[in-house]
Amino acid sequence: MAAERGLARSLFAGGVAGAVLLAVSQFLKLYGTHIQARHVVVDTATVGANHGYALLPVALLAALLAYGVWRVLSRPALLAIGLLGLASLLITLLHDLPGAHAQGLKTFQGHYVLAVNRPELGLYVETAGALVLLLTCVLGFMLLGAPQAAEPARQSGRREAEA
Repeated sequence: MAAERGLARSLFAGGVAGAVLLAVSQFLKLYGTHIQARHVVVDTATVGANHGYALLPVALLAALLAYGVWRVLSRPALLAIGLLGLASLLITLLHDLPGAHAQGLKTFQGHYVLAVNRPELGLYVETAGALVLLLTCVLGFMLLGAPQAAEPARQSGRREAEA
């Protein structure tokens, strides 16, 4: 029983940590735009602004599900945390990563210049949050083991009452 409570606390901590990382990443810089003429950042974008802060509700839901895992070791809640982690990772890899590595022409001081985006801290924090949620799910299922079968005591009690 004590081992289960320790596992529940660890899964709760993992779920909340992943949710906090996702939420914080939304306000960090996703990329900085650099041009060849200058070696300074001329433009930036935050992670949340790049996809309309879509991961804030995901982070909130992951934290609520982590509470459910902590209270009753809910396997469906643990699975949902993993699915939220997967969705977050897909948003990061399919939407944010290409934007963080984009390059092309950009208007700067009235002229077209070659510009390139370079990833900033927000991309890495967002990826870490998604991975923490996924790892929490996978490790949780591995450490919980197989689900316990329903006890047949109720059925045997009925049979004795019928006899």
